[in-house]
Amino acid sequence: MNEQPKLVSPSELSGLRKGKLSRMKSTDVAGVPATKWDWERALKDRSRREGMTAGCQHIALLMSTYADGDGSSIRPTAQTLADVSGKSRATVHEALRYLRERGWVLQVARGAGASRMASVYRLTIPPLPE
Repeated sequence: MNEQPKLVSPSELSGLRKGKLSRMKSTDVAGVPATKWDWERALKDRSRREGMTAGCQHIALLMSTYADGDGSSIRPTAQTLADVSGKSRATVHEALRYLRERGWVLQVARGAGASRMASVYRLTIPPLPE
């Protein structure tokens, strides 16, 4: 059977934001959880129109390769993204901040550098700009 992946409902997403796993800042845009395929399609259709740089788009697409089919469990470290993309860690961090602030990814758990644990992200599609 080809079953659709379960998406997080808006109420569950709200619970994530209020819980200990939430790392959203008040300036971040809340995106809607999306499957990997839907997210990649939305990114392809909207990223350049909305002013995303090619470097940021590269990091975004690279992040999606680490996602489960339902768009969850993205766990590469910034160093891994830098090594694979050929970009600097500063560029990776800048891209991650851009993606979080504009609702393209939701950080559901923050990594701990001392213990070398990566942050965990989920793919989200931001609302259309006005």
